[in-house]
Amino acid sequence: MSLRHTIQFGLAVLSLSWLCFAAPAAADDSKARARALFNQGVTEFEAGNPRAALQSFESAYRLAPHPAVRVNMANCFEQLGRFVEAKFNYERFLEESGDSVSPEQLSEVEVTLARLSAQIGTLIVSAQPANAVLRVDGVIPKRLPTGGVQLPTGRYEIALSADGFREAQRTIMIVGQEETRIDVRLEPEPNLDLVAAPLPEPAVADDEVRDEEEEAPPPEEQELAPAGKSRRTLIWVAAGATGSFAVGLAVTGGLSLAARQEFEEAVEASNDPRRAPAEREGLRADGIAAADRANRLALVSDIFLVSTVVAAGATLLIWLVDRKAEKRTAMRAAPMGLRERGGGGLVLGGKF
Repeated sequence: MSLRHTIQFGLAVLSLSWLCFAAPAAADDSKARARALFNQGVTEFEAGNPRAALQSFESAYRLAPHPAVRVNMANCFEQLGRFVEAKFNYERFLEESGDSVSPEQLSEVEVTLARLSAQIGTLIVSAQPANAVLRVDGVIPKRLPTGGVQLPTGRYEIALSADGFREAQRTIMIVGQEETRIDVRLEPEPNLDLVAAPLPEPAVADDEVRDEEEEAPPPEEQELAPAGKSRRTLIWVAAGATGSFAVGLAVTGGLSLAARQEFEEAVEASNDPRRAPAEREGLRADGIAAADRANRLALVSDIFLVSTVVAAGATLLIWLVDRKAEKRTAMRAAPMGLRERGGGGLVLGGKF
């Protein structure tokens, strides 16, 4: 049996002894329940069920706190791959035990802490706005006093959200004993104002229309053509911008997907135990570079997407304004000379 397991079971015996004899008579029921839960946890751990054993040890610790139980919980966390919680419980064991820890136990725990620390990296996120909520794989993590988040080596999906802003998502790779820093600026939610429909023009009597037409200047003096040409030029410019932004979105989006695929392939290859350590380390570095490239391309794609939507909206708005202007000028009434027709009348001119 290894020194680690010897210490583990030695601490288990110490815990059982403490649970049996250290409490006053008034707490016999709680101690008896804690002792039963502790025994149950040991049985479950030895049977290869660390998840159930962890629940039993945690319940026993709540009923009768003792530093030795921390070691059993730390072993369960380590078996479950939750190295941050395992490291935390080993550290609490040393703090709560004080001078009662033997040199052999202290040496073994320190070796274990060093091994766990080598598998834990730190994520540092700089976000705008500063009150953005961080989620790692859908869970809000516990932060260090410095604001960082400790995570075991591996790939994670992170999301940042805040009221009035679009949620930002990133894929990151955490490497043991290294800091991973990312800067994220959330895009504000678009404020789309509804364009009010034009009110119908009030009905006008035929006599009033005739009077207004007679007083209006001739069509050739109204100079409507330059305004129409200007609007059509704006439509073509806006449409061209929309197409350019759409092409940019397609290109950067495709490159981002390719970089993300390269990242996933690098992660899968770096976890292959058949490869040499140096080769796996090189693949891990390639994966991190691919993830950074994918994140930058995704940000550029987001910018192109917003620009495409804005340009398309501007194109549509200018086109609607132009159509409205055409409708107003499509039908024009011009007075006829009385000498040409022998009487009053109107000539309708325009586009049909």
